[in-house]
Amino acid sequence: MELGELKVKSLNAVFWNLSGTLLKQGISFIISLFLARLLTPADFGIVGMATVFITFTQGFSDLGLSSALIQTKQPTQEQYSSVFFFNLFTSSLLALILWISSGLIAQFYANPSVKPIVQFISYSFIINSLTSVQWSILYKNLDVKKTRLANLFSSIIGGCAGIIMAFNGFGVWSMIYSGFIGSCISVIIIWYYSGWRPSFHFSFSAIKGLFPFGFRVFLINYMQEVYEKIDVLIIGRLFNPNTLGLYFRATSFNQLITKYTSQSLSGVFFPLISNLQHDLEEIKRVFTKTLHTVCFLSFMLSGVLYVSAEPLIVILFTAKWYPAVHYFKILVFSSYVLPMTLLFNGVLLGTGNARKQLRLEVWKKALGVLGILIGFLFGINGYLWALALTSTAGLMLSLYFIDTTINLNVKSSLRFIYVYAIPMFLGMLASSFTNQFTSNLVLKLVLNSSCFLVCYLTVCYLFNIKGFHFTFRLIISFLTPHKKYFNQKLNYE
Repeated sequence: MELGELKVKSLNAVFWNLSGTLLKQGISFIISLFLARLLTPADFGIVGMATVFITFTQGFSDLGLSSALIQTKQPTQEQYSSVFFFNLFTSSLLALILWISSGLIAQFYANPSVKPIVQFISYSFIINSLTSVQWSILYKNLDVKKTRLANLFSSIIGGCAGIIMAFNGFGVWSMIYSGFIGSCISVIIIWYYSGWRPSFHFSFSAIKGLFPFGFRVFLINYMQEVYEKIDVLIIGRLFNPNTLGLYFRATSFNQLITKYTSQSLSGVFFPLISNLQHDLEEIKRVFTKTLHTVCFLSFMLSGVLYVSAEPLIVILFTAKWYPAVHYFKILVFSSYVLPMTLLFNGVLLGTGNARKQLRLEVWKKALGVLGILIGFLFGINGYLWALALTSTAGLMLSLYFIDTTINLNVKSSLRFIYVYAIPMFLGMLASSFTNQFTSNLVLKLVLNSSCFLVCYLTVCYLFNIKGFHFTFRLIISFLTPHKKYFNQKLNYE
């Protein structure tokens, strides 16, 4: 693919990934509002107990082969088909193991209601394996529009089904059936859109060459997935389902903005870097501009969420979720790290440095586990503050590995990342004064968020912070209908 074509195609993919993700998460958020009002924190806690073991075993169904297909320049039909049937076999085996182990999982939590839920959602392994290769093909070709549409329709149909069931007294099962229906719809749509069909031929030799890269990606992703869910495992074991449900609400609400919007960029970043992997100067230029944009958006959104936490959660989810406000505010101080981490991973994996990425993840997870063990000695609050500290330390480690890959200076990178913390804290300070003006939750939401945004954007503009200008140009480029102007504005050069 020519560089000029790659630029336009990748930025078009960013547009569809961002708009599609925002729309999907907006719909999912509206659906979650209904479910949060109809169900209890304990219901969400029980689902969290069951799904954590799904996460612990899900990664084994693919072993990173889908990512290896994206990184490979020209995969063959034989490789695609062999990966498809390999994933189908391993997913079926994992589903059987999880179904058999459901009783032990229920005993671990001392909650018998977990057993039938684990048995039912074990089938999700098989369903997800039916589309792993199709997703890889679409992402490799930067055909993000089709993936976003598939996610969108599956969310709408599955979510509406869940709401109807919750209204009719299905309780916790309304969430389980909602996810199952959404996954089935996604399979139908992605098979229709992708156009790829497996040939009935399996060759282990065809995928043997994919394992070195794929297995390292698997270890990286698996460590991340386990690390992200180990808190749920510990809280579910030590506390009651109600506490876990409140924690789940705080984390999911935080991730709604910080995680899923950043994935809109990172989802395109890996295949983009894979196409540029032999042009380090271009990678460095693209990475720097993208990181400025992500920093600007991450710190801005984190600040808005912090100053609006109380009115947002109480208005949207009702007062029964109020205890989640405190958890949510602490989480904000670690949420800015994830979007940047996803970009760092894209650089290391896109340039074929899976071994280096694996070493980085080992160090980060070791640091994170230490923080978890120390933090939980002081309860959930202690864990959340430990998460903020270890996340920041992990970010610094990531920058060191990026420096050894594309010669990006660590000190200068830290300076331009944390310069965005200045307008964020100034905005928080300004909003603390407007917070005293009224007790009305709606007015408090409007005043706090408006005051923060005005302060944040003004400081960024006055100090000529690069991310502000990059983001503004990006928005203007997406809004213009003229292709020539579009290409000029989005030129990386």
